[in-house]
Amino acid sequence: MKAHPALLVVLFAGALVAPVIAQAGGLKVMPTRLEVAAGKIASVTITNDSDHPLSVQARAVEWHQESPAGIDRMDKDAQDLVWYPKIFTVEPGGQQVVRVGSKKPIGQEESAYRLFIREVPVAPDGLSGPQFAVRLSIPVFLSPAGIEPAAPEIVGVDVKGGKLVASVKNGGLRHVMMHPLEVHGTKAGVESYLGDARGWYILPGVTRQFELDVDQADCNALDSLRLVAVTKTSSSEQVFKVNRALCAGMTAPLDLAAQGTGE
Repeated sequence: MKAHPALLVVLFAGALVAPVIAQAGGLKVMPTRLEVAAGKIASVTITNDSDHPLSVQARAVEWHQESPAGIDRMDKDAQDLVWYPKIFTVEPGGQQVVRVGSKKPIGQEESAYRLFIREVPVAPDGLSGPQFAVRLSIPVFLSPAGIEPAAPEIVGVDVKGGKLVASVKNGGLRHVMMHPLEVHGTKAGVESYLGDARGWYILPGVTRQFELDVDQADCNALDSLRLVAVTKTSSSEQVFKVNRALCAGMTAPLDLAAQGTGE
């Protein structure tokens, strides 16, 4: 009987606010975010916590965010990075270090990449069912020296595709990793709504849209929204008026699970 193709399960390891270790299946990686300084090599350690050998492939891709929504694009092989090894086997309880460096001088604006650590599924003899492949995605940044991340700027609230979204701009030269975007709704000066939008990376020069967990009924019950954007090193806030015309455009149901996946 012909075996089914492998099914791919992707975990974006750097999506946590303060990640230390990421694990999926038998694979464990540490750290879950790499910053490569000029003339330096960064490394990530892959551990096999399973009871059988794991075949693993490491692949680096360029990471961009496209306007106007800041959608992640990670589909082009990284030409400016060097990493080794690219294919290897990790024995049960064993470890493998993957080292990452830059082929180019690091400029004043940060460059972003993703290092995919992928288990290559090997079907045991006689197994004909689907094989699950685990892939961990680790952010890699070529970071300029002496430049700190800028505070994110909340630049607007609008309805896109029937959903209420906030636009947040990173006007700096390095990425920012936002904590959940706080949403405070008020009516006649009294706070009557509290929610958030899932945090995510905003790359340099990018404005990213975040879907707010506010439905049409909540929107109609408010006259203003106070949004607070928080990162590890900064915070900013902005107040926006809410009116019936804005809320009238909200027609689509919320799909919060789709946010921050990078897909």
